[in-house]
Order: sequence, then structure tokens, then C-alpha cells
Amino acid sequence: KLEWVPIHFSKGMRQKVMIFSAFLADTSLLVIDEPFTGLDPLAVANLIDLIKKAIANGKMVLMTTHVLADAQQAISNYAVLNNGTIEVIGSLQDIREHYGLKPDDPFDKLYLALNREDHGNA
Repeated sequence: KLEWVPIHFSKGMRQKVMIFSAFLADTSLLVIDEPFTGLDPLAVANLIDLIKKAIANGKMVLMTTHVLADAQQAISNYAVLNNGTIEVIGSLQDIREHYGLKPDDPFDKLYLALNREDHGNA
């Protein structure tokens, strides 16, 4: 007899189940939206490892995220969207050069700058 139902999972556990179940599909493309949100540090580390393994096995991973520090550990090519328009595609170095960032500038600085421009605060 089933004594628990997945709907009683915490938000974090539901997030884990949804994200990690995507990796069970036999597909060449994984689309994951804000996968790091609501995950504990161990789950983030496991997810980064899964993303790296998926890419190493020839899968394409299309991920949207605002958690740039975690994304940097998992992927090598990026696209920056601003107001629905792709502004640049490339490596971290390509993106830094495009926006005039220094090599040691965190990407959060880019995110904040883009959002200030969008809201007239730059």
C-alpha cells in the first residue's frame, strides 16, 4: 500500500524530482529552466555533474538560469538574452569581451548592468 504521495514533497524535493527526471529521457536535447532554484548545495553539485555527463555523452543542454556561478561550473557556451533578443553567443571570454568586463568580473555584474539599463537606472 502506498503510504505517501509525491504531492506531499517539499518544494525542494519536487524541484529535484522534476529536474533529475528530465535526465532519464532518452533524448539528444535537454531543456531545463532555472534548475538550481530551490536546491540544496549537494543537489546543486549532483546536478552540475549530471549536466557535465550529459554534455560529454553528446547531449545538448539548453538551460535558463539566473544562478550564473553554478552555470559556469556546468557549461562552456552561453547565450545572453536581453528583452527577448540574443545579444551574444559564445564562451565566457567572448561574453566578457562583448560587454567590456574584466576577466575577473563576476557575471552577476553583467546581469545587474543589463537590468539597470532595462529599467533606466544605468
